[in-house]
Amino acid sequence: MRRHILIVCIVFLALIVVVSPAIAAISISLNAEPPSVGYGSPVRFSGHITRDSSTVVKGQKVVVSRVVWSYLSRGWIPAEQVGTGVIKSNGDWELLYTPTKTANYRASVMVLGKTLAVSNVVNVVVTGVPGITVTSPNGGESWSPGTLHNIMWTYTGDVGSVVRVELVKGGVLDRQISASAPIGSNGAGSLEWAVPLTQTPGSNYRVRITSTSKPEYSDISDNTFSIPERTPSITVVNPNGGERLMAGFPYFITWKYRGNPGSSVDIYLMKGEGIDSEIEMGYPIDNVWLMDGKGEYEWNVPKDQEYGTDYKILIISSVNAAYSDKSDKPFTIEEMASLSVVSPRRGEIFYEGDILPVQWTHIGDCGSTVVIESQLRPDEKTGYWDIIGENIPIGNEIGDFLFPLGVYHHLPQKAEDMRVRVRSITNSLCNDESEYFKIIDPRINIYSPRYNEIWYIGTTNKIAWSYSGNPGTSVNIALHKDMDGQLFWINRNVPIGSDGMGSYDWPITPDFPTGHYRMEVTSNAYPDYVGVQFLYIDVWSIPE
Repeated sequence: MRRHILIVCIVFLALIVVVSPAIAAISISLNAEPPSVGYGSPVRFSGHITRDSSTVVKGQKVVVSRVVWSYLSRGWIPAEQVGTGVIKSNGDWELLYTPTKTANYRASVMVLGKTLAVSNVVNVVVTGVPGITVTSPNGGESWSPGTLHNIMWTYTGDVGSVVRVELVKGGVLDRQISASAPIGSNGAGSLEWAVPLTQTPGSNYRVRITSTSKPEYSDISDNTFSIPERTPSITVVNPNGGERLMAGFPYFITWKYRGNPGSSVDIYLMKGEGIDSEIEMGYPIDNVWLMDGKGEYEWNVPKDQEYGTDYKILIISSVNAAYSDKSDKPFTIEEMASLSVVSPRRGEIFYEGDILPVQWTHIGDCGSTVVIESQLRPDEKTGYWDIIGENIPIGNEIGDFLFPLGVYHHLPQKAEDMRVRVRSITNSLCNDESEYFKIIDPRINIYSPRYNEIWYIGTTNKIAWSYSGNPGTSVNIALHKDMDGQLFWINRNVPIGSDGMGSYDWPITPDFPTGHYRMEVTSNAYPDYVGVQFLYIDVWSIPE
């Protein structure tokens, strides 16, 4: 028995000899190289263990841990062991570790599960860590129902291309705002959200954003934001300033509202800052055929309403006068004004060279002058109008303008559709367009001589033609010799004729060269663009 007791005592004394000096004299240092790394790159933890004795502590190891500050214990406490260092014979140690986020680290010397010494704390910064961070709303905001807001976030690394956006109330999912919103670009994303009109009021809302393909990447607002109750309001939409209303004509008064300002409204006409008249009392605030939150009333502006430029519309809740609004700026009520084009009429036909009569009527204050424009049908798609008259007097109830169509030299050899527009320079209400009418090139058609007819020298022959439109008052008659193109004038400034028919008796003189000719009759007034007819004839000597 004594022998056993002696052995236990010897072992205990040996442990005291081996361990106690180490506990009293051991220390450890910690370094991190580099102190800042990109995501996925390793950090080399290293240090040195020192003692004031050369006694070797059996079972000694170095453990590196991620630590966090504890406000309760007012010190660093381990949060997670990240690895065990390799100890060299000279007391140096090291550990290679790849951190996944920015954190603080500390090394400890451990023996048989007991901590013998702890190192200094070092901070390692990790950049480019994949993640999502909600930036708005992030606490303190107030987003009213019916308003638009941008939910915003930032992201780093590869967190996927699509995120799910959720509204959380009191830590519980309230609604899914978007099941698949694009992550964004260049590290930032956003989603426009219209806060539903029916959203339950509350002050404990947060927004959570989660990657749909990598749900481990998620973030929620740091603090809560609020969605308050909708404050009832009424807002005049039209007329809201600058409009020109005509006495005797209808006009739609429109408004929008939110919350519950009451089931009906009173509508007033203001002149200056005072009430001019009641338009409608107790009118339903909304209309079943319109969207919720909007209303309208068709107002027939009285014919005898005093003209003025200082009118506004005032709308007040019939239930609670605190809810009201008026036009932001004044509008005008003026005499009825309009302009109508009466000529040219639809389908009328005019010829190049004709004078186009443009005529209009007008009532009210349309100003003193108008602009007159024309448009060919192909230009209707582009909206191009060609000004053909500026500062034209508007006339006394009836106005007119005469325009020479001969300026349209670019028209093809076929009927072309055209219309005209007359518009006041000072009053946009006085503006009207005609229907399309047609413009046709003047034509000259030779019907004598006939094709390949033979005329003889010494005889008199009738050259005859028909014409349409207004090709002028005279024509020129000539022959072109077929072989060499030589020109022979028969006569110039020959009267064109009347009622669409003309003729000329040509005596062929004995000295006129025989041959094969092409005859042409050309307008003297429009030789460049009026249609020309060509006929071949032969001029021969009379057979003996």
